[in-house]
Amino acid sequence: MSTEKILIHISGLDKPGVTAFLLKQCLEYKAKILDIGQSVLHGNLNLSALVELVNKDSFVANIKSWVNEQELNLSIRSLQSADQNNESLRLKNSFCVTMIGDLHNHPVLSKLTKILADKKLNIVEIKTLTNESLSGVEFTVHPKENRFNQESFLSSKQAVLSLANKNKIDIAFQKNNIFRKNKNLVCFDVDSTFINAEVIDELADLLDKKAHVAKITQSAMNGDIDFPQALIERVKLLEGLRVDKAIAMAKQLPLSKGVVDFAKVLKKLGLKVGLVSGGFDFFVNILKEKYNLDFGFANQLEVRNGKFTGKVIGEIVGPARKAQILRDMAQVYSISLDQCVAVGDGANDIEMLKAAGLGIAYDGKKALKDVAHGQINSQNMHSMFFLLGYHNLEIQDFLK
Repeated sequence: MSTEKILIHISGLDKPGVTAFLLKQCLEYKAKILDIGQSVLHGNLNLSALVELVNKDSFVANIKSWVNEQELNLSIRSLQSADQNNESLRLKNSFCVTMIGDLHNHPVLSKLTKILADKKLNIVEIKTLTNESLSGVEFTVHPKENRFNQESFLSSKQAVLSLANKNKIDIAFQKNNIFRKNKNLVCFDVDSTFINAEVIDELADLLDKKAHVAKITQSAMNGDIDFPQALIERVKLLEGLRVDKAIAMAKQLPLSKGVVDFAKVLKKLGLKVGLVSGGFDFFVNILKEKYNLDFGFANQLEVRNGKFTGKVIGEIVGPARKAQILRDMAQVYSISLDQCVAVGDGANDIEMLKAAGLGIAYDGKKALKDVAHGQINSQNMHSMFFLLGYHNLEIQDFLK
């Protein structure tokens, strides 16, 4: 006997027993359940099920009668095999767009949905990540066409991230796969990322050379000049600075907003957390020990008679070295690169962010934003919780 696939949708005021009734009918009529989904938003139910069965007419008549008695809404339509096959193909190209900011009365949400429609990305689920005012939303989207390729992905990502950048909203555009929900390692840049300062600029200030060094730092972070050469040039200007004076100053530097909470929760969840810096190991080691981080890598300055000589010892931690350290740490901890997160702000973080499964530009320079999967433009590391898919209530529980 031939079977038919039908899609059932029940909506209305939520009440106990709706799902139980539908599943009981499926059991009695030997209907094979192929897919089912349910959500409740402020007391309003949306229940959908795709079933396959022989005796459709009696099955549908029973459901219609019960739904009418319950004063609910019902929609039923036949589904062709081709429709289901196309849906399976689209699911392989599923993406997640996460947006964080003051969204409750902001045109950016409307603009985002317009971009998704223009890029032929169909919204299949919207999930809020906050319980009070609307400040965190997660969209799951599928391409309407099966020809969605890497070029389509990059074009869509660029349009979405450009919107967030213009409106100073935090955002990420990620492939919606098992790795998105299972991150196991987070790697931070230090200067202007984990801390809200550039250490080398502040060290130079102790020698009244901050303006000169800061100008070189800015050019290096923008990607205008070669990072290793810029570092060598700046370190020369630190010759004669007392190490104890440098350490005392560095300990007073401010951390980025929310970064301690973020690192604390990650550690509780069992993730590996570390620092990879183009700065200096004497300060990175202080942060590593103070916040119980798993690893820390940075440049080593030569010291003689308690003072810096103006030279760097060993290989410089530049763009390529940062990416290699991330790969090395993933291998050490037996973690896939797709399960790694990298957060940075400057051009010297580009390769590290590209190597990670999720690369986030934290108040980043343009060169970094162009390659990142997401941006934090609010200068608040708490947004990272939402970009990883956590709800604010879950975070509040962890931080108690």
